Amino acid sequence: MASIAGLRYVIPLFELARDKNILDRVDANLSALSEAIKESPELESMLLNPRISAGKKKDVILKLTEGDDFE
Repeated sequence: MASIAGLRYVIPLFELARDKNILDRVDANLSALSEAIKESPELESMLLNPRISAGKKKDVILKLTEGDDFE
């Protein structure tokens, strides 16, 4: 279940994806990331760990989404 804190990103992400006309790509990447988290408790733990920098987490997510930077 999505956290309340995470929900604050949903609308801006949707609006940005819509504006860039990449809703399908964002949906596919979010689905892939969700599946990877379900299959890997270690990944979930790493992403939730406050001691791991946002930059490191971003690097991991970019690798999981084949580096798609949506530009």
